Amino acid sequence: MKRFLGLMIAAILMISFAVSAQAVSWKVGDVDFSINGSIRTEMSYQLASRGDNNKKPDRNTFILESPGNSWIRTSLKYDKLDAVAEFGLILEDHDVLRFMRHAFISYDLGTGNKLIIGRTWTILAEDGAFQREGWDSGLWGAGELFAFRHEQIQFFHKGEEFTFKCSIEDSLKIEGDNFGLKNDYTTEDIFPAFYANLSYSNGGFKINPSAFVQSYKLKSNKDNPNNKDITVTAYAGALNTSYRNNIIGISTEIWYGQNLYIHLAESNISQHNGFQLQRLDASTIIGKPVANNAGDDINNVNCMGGWVQVAVFLNKAMIYRIGGGYQEADSGMSGINYEDKLYTWGVYTNFEYMVLKGFRVIPGIAYLNWGKDVNKNRFGTNKNSLGNDTFFGVFFQYDF
Repeated sequence: MKRFLGLMIAAILMISFAVSAQAVSWKVGDVDFSINGSIRTEMSYQLASRGDNNKKPDRNTFILESPGNSWIRTSLKYDKLDAVAEFGLILEDHDVLRFMRHAFISYDLGTGNKLIIGRTWTILAEDGAFQREGWDSGLWGAGELFAFRHEQIQFFHKGEEFTFKCSIEDSLKIEGDNFGLKNDYTTEDIFPAFYANLSYSNGGFKINPSAFVQSYKLKSNKDNPNNKDITVTAYAGALNTSYRNNIIGISTEIWYGQNLYIHLAESNISQHNGFQLQRLDASTIIGKPVANNAGDDINNVNCMGGWVQVAVFLNKAMIYRIGGGYQEADSGMSGINYEDKLYTWGVYTNFEYMVLKGFRVIPGIAYLNWGKDVNKNRFGTNKNSLGNDTFFGVFFQYDF
């Protein structure tokens, strides 16, 4: 199946190059249709250290994979109404799975206002580091606050220099037993998650604060009056800034929040296609609240982090980038046997070359350090380093 997907990608590329085709568009009556997409694959060598875990070997391997984010998008426009459906392909366990990345409609309300309903990008910390190694991962789990895509109702207003967005989404919930609580609980919504995003652009400068808050209840399933309901609240504030001219571009992000496991869980993915990350040995998720000593409530955890990237535009076809990120969170645990803080960090560099219109080749290097486990004796030798991952490779991307 991997060979088939590789041949399919190669065929699409060759045919597209031959006819010099980009997005396909046509009109039926008063409705405008278009189809476009992005085909991505990665060839990398992974050097992975298991840190202090001497029971499992380090992993040094060559990987030729689809990172899982190739997609095909269909769009239609009729009067003030736009509709989008975007499907992705994941190569996993030697099978091709189709999944819905985006599915939304937007209605133009006039004077720069728009209403969007459906599944699309969450508007928290929208900018991201251009790090492509290890499944096109940016700096997820190593400084980047990645909110992914969710169903939402979003209001959008665009002025000359300011853009404002706000949205409501279903709260992203985790069951109580995942926190280590002793009793049985049922999750209940208190109110939807609320997101807000404001950006100001002038010349090559942009500043973009954003924030969110959500809350839900773990309702006790037992009648014992000593079993109380628990409210789980998460929030974050982020600030993205950037400056760009014809020679250089600088991008930054800083963020702070509470119980951000719902947006930092990418740091704990044990496997994504062929990319197995060494943080799979961790006993807890960074940013996830944990049960108190009595096991009848949770300890909220605070998180913070950020990243910075510098890009040099050598010419219209070549860009050099270097960047790095860091994040940390309270462990939620106390005592001499536990770490007070958990942290991860990463650095990367890459070189983007636009070979042909829409087709780019991006060789790069990335190093991701997964810090320490909360348990100081995680591996039975009073050691708890979770190791690191280093990727050397080339990322291929063709947008049409």
